Parts: sequence; C-alpha cells; structure tokens
Amino acid sequence: MSHYQDHPMYDVYYQCFHSLKNSGGNFESAFKKIPHYIQSYWMASYQSWLWNLIETSVLREICGHGLVSVPITSGNIWFYSGLNLEQRSKLSKLSIAMPCRSSRYDDAIKPLVVKTLAQVGVSLSDLHIPSKTLFFSDNERRAIIYPEDMKICDISADDLHSNRMKLTFSFSLPSGSFATVLIKRLILGINHRL
Repeated sequence: MSHYQDHPMYDVYYQCFHSLKNSGGNFESAFKKIPHYIQSYWMASYQSWLWNLIETSVLREICGHGLVSVPITSGNIWFYSGLNLEQRSKLSKLSIAMPCRSSRYDDAIKPLVVKTLAQVGVSLSDLHIPSKTLFFSDNERRAIIYPEDMKICDISADDLHSNRMKLTFSFSLPSGSFATVLIKRLILGINHRL
C-alpha cells in the first residue's frame, strides 16, 4: 500500500499547509506556494465548473424538467432529453460567457447567472485575481454543440468483455469541447433506450 508521502502532489500540499500554519491562516501566502501551472489549471477547472452550473440553470429555464443527469467527479452533468423546435433554436444560437468579473450577459440570462453563482457563494465581482499572470477567461462557450464528421468505424466483439460488442466511431468537436462529455451523452441515450 502506498504511503501518503508518495502522492505526486505531496510536496505542494505540504508547502501549502505549512504556509497556512506559519502565516496564521493566510490563504494568499499558501496559494503562492502552488506552482503556477497548477494554479492556472485549478482556476480554469473552477471556472468551468461554475459555467456548467450556469448552463444547467439555462437548460432548466429553456427545457423545463426534460433534463437527465449523469454523475461525474464534481457532481452531475445535465443533458436535455429532447428539444422542440423553439428550444433547439434558442439553444443553437446561444453562447454563454465564462463567468468572470468582466463577463457580459444579456438581460435574459444575467438573473440566472447571478442566482446560480449566489447559490455557491460567489458573485461575478468575486471572479477576479489581482495578478498579471493568472486570470479567469472571458471567452464564451456555445450552449450546445453538435459533433461534426461523426461516423461509425467498426462494430466488433469487445476484447475486454466477453459476450459484449464494442463500437468504434470518430468525430470532431470545436475547441473547448470535451469528447468524454459527448460519449457520456451517447451512452446515456443508449441506456435510456434499453
């Protein structure tokens, strides 16, 4: 069994906790002990998590209760189970800004953004880091995306699970999209039909 000191982040955690202890709980001092690339990664992950919460609120507003969830490490990710033409039209045209102090939202979405962030104890004005090297992105993500060039490449016996089949397919997604999310959605669709 592995010892906690063998964890790849042990030195970073140790420096942070040591800094907190010696500085009387100064979180800024502890945060500075984290390597820059990890700070950037954690900030981007946090901002993406907030964006996902906002998008869920937008989906609930537009789609009502026609949502289904899939558990992921940070909670649940929500998908619509079907869209009528009006819903599809709204969502296809919609881009949602990543939450940060400089983000701009139209009047229809801003109340949802403010309410969603308040539920986790954050406001847009909180999402600012007084740093020249660390920042929250102010780009936008489309509310829904459609994979392009999707095709089934192969259906064959599964090498890992006897008496099962495997499906190999290919597709393209725009920058900022995650293939794992698409695959979770495809599997969700299959499971709901079984």
